[in-house]
Amino acid sequence: MEYFVVHIIAEAAGQSGWKAWAYPVSVDLLMIAAWRRMRSDVPTQRKGAWFWFGLALAASLAANIGTAGVLDLTDLPTPLRVIVGGWPALAFLGGTLLSTRARRTRSRSPSARGPTTSRRRPLTSLRHHRRTRDRAARERSGEARSCLLR
Repeated sequence: MEYFVVHIIAEAAGQSGWKAWAYPVSVDLLMIAAWRRMRSDVPTQRKGAWFWFGLALAASLAANIGTAGVLDLTDLPTPLRVIVGGWPALAFLGGTLLSTRARRTRSRSPSARGPTTSRRRPLTSLRHHRRTRDRAARERSGEARSCLLR
């Protein structure tokens, strides 16, 4: 029922064919994307999702009320036509923002990371150090043996 109601409003606003059927799909997909984001673990991402969910819900509710006899569907008011005309761009923006996640960027500079508590060597450097140390110890012990044998 909701699909058909939004479709009727889109047709009355001048959209026809597949474009008029894309409106109800965009309303519902925006609502689904917002719902999924609201269920995320990050509280800051939920705030924006509530806005987009409320917007899609308001669009659906307005279409239901508009087709209930409140509006003359043969002559829609200009502001409503502007809203219907701008809806695809708005729905695309909301869907894009909801589908991308904010990622924390890590700074590469040591001063931005703050003070370090220990100076660790990378594992490969540590392995190289141990090998070099062991080789030097073997060479020293070999020199000591040769001195004793003389």
